[in-house]
Amino acid sequence: MSDRYKFRGKRVDNGEWVYGGHYKWNNFDWIVQKDIWEVTTNQAALIKVDSDTVGQYTGHPNELWGGDKVRRADGTEGVIVWFEHSVRFRVENEYGQHNIPLQSHSKFEVIGTIHDKEQS
Repeated sequence: MSDRYKFRGKRVDNGEWVYGGHYKWNNFDWIVQKDIWEVTTNQAALIKVDSDTVGQYTGHPNELWGGDKVRRADGTEGVIVWFEHSVRFRVENEYGQHNIPLQSHSKFEVIGTIHDKEQS
């Protein structure tokens, strides 16, 4: 993936994931899909998304996003978060520690997202 600054969010109308640029306007979060052109408005498609679900692509070759729940080969699990102090993505474990670096050579399996509804 060449677009390093790509975002995703869940649509407010149907809960489906959409991908593109992130735009905040009028107290709402929008995903801009520049590949979809709205003929009636003569602009790129703007899709309103749930603010709590907006996440940025990490740049990791395994297609990892902020908010993804991941597992490493050694069984370590965590959630991908933006770590402001070091200005990078890290994996936070269940104890709230940011001790798992998100390195490009590390293999991660996506096991869900923090936005998935719990199965009952």
